[in-house]
Amino acid sequence: MIIIYSKELGRIQLLYICFALVGIIRDATCSDFLIVSSESGLHEFSLLNFKLRRDLYSDAQTFAVSSLFSKGFIFWVEESSKDYKIKRASYLPGTLVNQTDIVDHISSIGDIEVDWIHENLYWLDPGRSTIQVCKLDGSHIKTVCKDKALQMSDLALDPYERWMYLADSSEVPKILRIGMDGSKQQVLVRTGISAPRAITIDQIQRRIYWVDEKFHDIKSSKFDGSDVTVVINLKTDKNSSFGLAIVGSRIIWANYHSGYIQMINKTDHKHQSNPYQLGITNKPYGLEVFGQTAKGCNFCGINNGGCHYLCLPSPRLTLHYRSNKCECPDLNGQQCIAREVQGKTEEMTSCQRIRNSLTGNCLYPKCTTNGAFEALQCDFIDGVKTCWCSDLFGNIIPGTIMADSNIPDCYKGENLKNCLLSLVLFKREFRTQHEPVCTATGDFDEIQCNQQDCWCVDTNGEEHEGSRVARPETPPCKENYKIYLTAVSIAFFLCVACVILAFCIQRRQLKNPCTSPIREQAQISPEIQTHHYDEITDLDNFNSIDYVSHSLDDDAYETPRLANKNVLRRKHSDEDSLGYLKPHTYQNSIVHVVSHGNIGKINLDKDTSTLKRNKFGYAVPVKIHKKKTKHQNAKQSEKRNTVECAIPRN
Repeated sequence: MIIIYSKELGRIQLLYICFALVGIIRDATCSDFLIVSSESGLHEFSLLNFKLRRDLYSDAQTFAVSSLFSKGFIFWVEESSKDYKIKRASYLPGTLVNQTDIVDHISSIGDIEVDWIHENLYWLDPGRSTIQVCKLDGSHIKTVCKDKALQMSDLALDPYERWMYLADSSEVPKILRIGMDGSKQQVLVRTGISAPRAITIDQIQRRIYWVDEKFHDIKSSKFDGSDVTVVINLKTDKNSSFGLAIVGSRIIWANYHSGYIQMINKTDHKHQSNPYQLGITNKPYGLEVFGQTAKGCNFCGINNGGCHYLCLPSPRLTLHYRSNKCECPDLNGQQCIAREVQGKTEEMTSCQRIRNSLTGNCLYPKCTTNGAFEALQCDFIDGVKTCWCSDLFGNIIPGTIMADSNIPDCYKGENLKNCLLSLVLFKREFRTQHEPVCTATGDFDEIQCNQQDCWCVDTNGEEHEGSRVARPETPPCKENYKIYLTAVSIAFFLCVACVILAFCIQRRQLKNPCTSPIREQAQISPEIQTHHYDEITDLDNFNSIDYVSHSLDDDAYETPRLANKNVLRRKHSDEDSLGYLKPHTYQNSIVHVVSHGNIGKINLDKDTSTLKRNKFGYAVPVKIHKKKTKHQNAKQSEKRNTVECAIPRN
């Protein structure tokens, strides 16, 4: 104790200084202490050394416990004759006064939590699978969640962001969160969980902590369920934990069976303490830190938020000031209208009504003289001052959010891109004829539309002439055209490649008729390669021809046997509609005829009139080419490669 004299007050003051024990909890204050509920009542422990200070209440068996430091209230669940009830008392140093029953007929033991900002009391009733809420005096009880699929084991509140975090130990165990008004249920963690029991949150680091009774560990995740980590493994002590709390930089947990408390550093998960024995003979059930909490923005602070009965905070999903909901209590069939109070508030605009209902650590919305929201609005988001451009009704204009020291220019748009400025002007003054569509970077989207048409624009939002089309069609703008052009180019090159490939295959077959698909089974006969040509004078009645090969300018063309007739065919421009060789193209040509495995050559007359025709109307050779020397035959055969081939007779 230090005695000082104050000139301003003109009197002596006593200054009390509290010294924390080194190695215990450096973040605790003199006024903070730990409340433990047990079979024998409520007990007060020091947060400095975990020594029992006194028994606060010993009239009944107590279970879950919670508190509201700003009003000095302590709430707990105790057993009554047939069921359970919630009691409230005011804390004075060393004792509890004004004890009163505020809620009764709770079917089973559950957790209780106080919303210290909006001043409502929440509790679990696992027997009814419900989460309920009421005023601090127990009035206006409302069921905000009823889900028989959930086995609710513990509850934690985040009044800043207006969420309830719930540990579910059902057949499908999970960690989930629900809006404090009962809306927007979201599953956060569903893997690596078996039997979650105690749960708490850390407002500073924005993390969730829970104890898993079957995995025997303490896990943690971010508020959105990501980054799940194991804080500590408790397999050395497989007894269940009954409590979990965050005090400054430390995580505290307590054990139901052994009755001791331990703690660990929440940042690096190191410096685990030795167990501290609680020193009570009965089994403990609940754990609560009675201490100061940071004040937030209370949307129900003035005139109960404009609500007749319950004013419940809604979860913050968007940057909009309207974040409370008026609710009716459960009235057992009676009618209730959850409307705002009559009178002066009905004459206010939305901006004015919200501004006049806020208390606490708030950044109040700015209203124009006619009651609309001003263009520039700011608020504390996750502890950071955040500003954005608003429309006339308080809705955020996408893409204009800026944090820290950055503030958007919602009037001249000096630090906003062209599209965002056009969007602000449209939302507030309707200067443009349509609502511009902006990209994530704030630039104009290449396609803009109104209710009737769509068109292409440049980077300044100017329309491309001739690009406008009627909806629902969309114009092929720059980016879409690039995609289209790329697809067409790929298709074109594929077609060209296919044509070239087909030509090469055909050319190879023409060069080598032995490998033609028509005569896949053709074989070169050694007899043919050395045979002397026969003297054939007339082929008109020669019906046993198997194959005819026609050579023009040393390029080979062939045709298979057709109805046992000598029909010539080749692939070039001098052919009829059916692809057969025209008569005049036989001039100065050499025909190779294969019959009975033998091959002969015929030199056609230059005069096409001497050609004979078969019954199909096609020309047939009539004269035999003179025999050549073996040297000439070998040279020509080598030049034509494998043109002279035979098809074996069937």
